[in-house]
Amino acid sequence: LFAVKSAGASDAATLRRERAVLAGLSSPHVVRCVGGGEGAEEGSYQLFLEYAPGGSLADEVARNGGSLEERAIRAYAADVLRALAYLHGDRSVVHGDVKARNVLIGGDGRAKLADFGCARAFGSASARPIGGTPAFMAPEVARGEDQGPAADVWALGCTVIEMATGRAPWSDT
Repeated sequence: LFAVKSAGASDAATLRRERAVLAGLSSPHVVRCVGGGEGAEEGSYQLFLEYAPGGSLADEVARNGGSLEERAIRAYAADVLRALAYLHGDRSVVHGDVKARNVLIGGDGRAKLADFGCARAFGSASARPIGGTPAFMAPEVARGEDQGPAADVWALGCTVIEMATGRAPWSDT
């Protein structure tokens, strides 16, 4: 059993790049890529990922009435921190879009970082524009400066706020 992430021809390169990033990763705190390939439509692409039966952390917050208890927040935040420690320390990779929607809950109830579409090696000069979700962006990223490991830690802090309140930081809804 696995999940399929699909993209049409216009976004297929992003999924191919995401597969390349995931192929170099092996951590119990990161969603595993089990393959990928060309889709049925010309130029489309499909990425095959480990199935996470708990859905996203955002789904878990919604199932719990819009906020999680402190104990759950602590446990999920610790899992994401382990994923970031692995990415930043062992792989020199910045995730670039940490938020509750991009954290999945595995069959064991543990959080796993997913959606590596904005990931990049830190310190790399890339022609790609900086990605991510504006409400979770560190100030330096919003200013167009380098997106390093500190930006992922900032986004995790924003995710903790999201887990506690059910809303993205600085949102009006």
